[in-house]
Amino acid sequence: MEINKKMVVLLSVAIFVLYGCATQNENTSEIVQDISTIKIVNECKADTCDSKIISESIEPLKFKQKIGSGEYVVIDIRTPEEHQEEHIDTKQQNIDIYADDFSDEIKKLDKNKKYLIYCRSGSRTKMGLNRMKAFGFNEVYDLSGGINTWKENKFPTTKVNM
Repeated sequence: MEINKKMVVLLSVAIFVLYGCATQNENTSEIVQDISTIKIVNECKADTCDSKIISESIEPLKFKQKIGSGEYVVIDIRTPEEHQEEHIDTKQQNIDIYADDFSDEIKKLDKNKKYLIYCRSGSRTKMGLNRMKAFGFNEVYDLSGGINTWKENKFPTTKVNM
């Protein structure tokens, strides 16, 4: 009989905890992981929120295809010196993630446009994705492996002789 009481108490606590967690938030975040892709989709269940925030790390070919579509704004988040030395061969902006005014410059951008960001190796763009997501940008993609993987795929860059 003692075991049944413990079982009932344990089961009651488990149901209470599960029910409490299930109804705690109206907003949920779903993390979908793939070998080459990390996609964070923030879906709102409340009537007041109907948007999705997409931030995804994508491979060079997909990045190149998105550039070619003309639907995206490309941002090099490396230093101006790195950008000047060599950058992806397309129209783009250079907003240095290490600069004191990075957040201010990012906040000036239209949050409803689609963005492609890149750095040297992909590390800085993770920070950039997180900041842009926090500022409410709807759709941002970063180049997995940065300009290094872009060049490994023999995609065009612009070099400036200094």
